[in-house]
Amino acid sequence: MKSIHSPIDVDTDDRCRPVRLYWRSNTYHVSRILDRWVLQNRWWASEEKRLYVLVEASLAAGEPVAGKAVQHLELYLKTSAVGSGNEWTLARVVD
Repeated sequence: MKSIHSPIDVDTDDRCRPVRLYWRSNTYHVSRILDRWVLQNRWWASEEKRLYVLVEASLAAGEPVAGKAVQHLELYLKTSAVGSGNEWTLARVVD
């Protein structure tokens, strides 16, 4: 497992589930959501919470070696009741 913790662009469906990821100049198609959970530490200190998703994704059509390099990626959506909105972060790449 490799820790990344870097902002990532994510396209979502109407239920806020990731469908496409843009990372390192590549486009990844999400084939499955393997797991999801919510983390809200110290709720009394902050209204921020994180919605984590573990996805199975592969390079999109048109990318080098498209469909062959399946990755398991852990992402989270940081949400806040007050602030600029939502932002996705790539937390880890799972081996």
